[in-house]
Formats: sequence, C-alpha cells, structure tokens
Amino acid sequence: MKSVLLFMCFFTLAATIWLAVMEVVLSHPGSGFRIAIAVLLACQSFCTILFLIFHGQGRGQVLLMVGGGCIAVLGMSAVVSNLKAAHFEGYALIIGLALVLQGVLTIFALAVPKAHITS
Repeated sequence: MKSVLLFMCFFTLAATIWLAVMEVVLSHPGSGFRIAIAVLLACQSFCTILFLIFHGQGRGQVLLMVGGGCIAVLGMSAVVSNLKAAHFEGYALIIGLALVLQGVLTIFALAVPKAHITS
C-alpha cells in the first residue's frame, strides 16, 4: 500500500503543480483561489511523500490523515462538478479520481500499524 500511495502522491504533486502553473499563465477570473487550492494539494502530497520516506509518526500522522480526508472530498467534488459540467474535461476527471484515491490510501496507510504497510 505504501508504494501505491507514494506513486499517487508523486502523480498528484506533479498534476497540482501543473494546474497551478496553468492558472498563473491563463489568469482566468478566480484563479487566485484555484492556485491556493492547487498549492495546498501539492503541499499535502509533498508532506505525505516525506512522511513515508522518513517513516514519520505522531502528530504529523494525524494531520496527514485529516489532509487525506480533505483531498478525497475535494477530489470527489472535482469529479462530480466535471461530470455535471457542459464541457467534459478528461484531465480534471483523472486528477479528481487520483485525489480521491490518494486521500483514501493516505487514511488507510497511516491508520494501519506500520507492520502491515511494508509493501
């Protein structure tokens, strides 16, 4: 589970950095808020990567689990709004689903004792 979570974190880190850069370049109305969300999502991915690589524990674990829940909700929101939108955007669906998967994996991987996630 740890290796899958690491892969998802690297994928969503790259995707959210790309989203933030595109928001800066395109500068549509409301882009400041979307840039802030993309940066927070990237920070969650980066912190989870560091936590897993350096075998963290304690308060950081709880904060990352809460963050995992938040990104799962944001990812689901992105998926639902994309499916309801007049113009379907495949990349938004993929990134939204990746965020949901990362959030769920973060919660389960950090909630399960270390002995069970050594894969």
